[in-house]
Amino acid sequence: MKPSTHAPFFACLYAALCDTARANGYALAIHGTVTTDCDLIAVPWTESACEPEKLMQELMQHIGAVDYRGLLKRDCASWATEKDIDQMVKGEHERIGDPRGPLDCAIKPHGRKAWNLYMEHGCKVDLSVMPRITTDSRESQNDQALRARSDS
Repeated sequence: MKPSTHAPFFACLYAALCDTARANGYALAIHGTVTTDCDLIAVPWTESACEPEKLMQELMQHIGAVDYRGLLKRDCASWATEKDIDQMVKGEHERIGDPRGPLDCAIKPHGRKAWNLYMEHGCKVDLSVMPRITTDSRESQNDQALRARSDS
């Protein structure tokens, strides 16, 4: 018999997380195996898509999750001081090596912002949010595409 995973739990969460993402202008998709954590990617889908940080906070609140600092405070509060927690967070950032952005997101290729959202019992959502494209940059891309077609 194979060892159990959190996959059934993540499957139960998914529909409601999609509703939260949709309400904020995003499409949400699962990627990865969903065995050790739930890898989600959020893609801006509407003109009114919110900032990635707001989406992350909405999803975090929906599932009752905390960020890495919150995880350490929750699980190490009996022995770790605030200074200890600061050192652990700093060490983890150095270990991972990704540049950091707003609300401690990891900045990934193509402007993707990523957060780990920690729930109880070792469950974790690895959330990646693709950047929104502004109207100005979309118009610029359309202009470039039209020029490329006319040059060929």
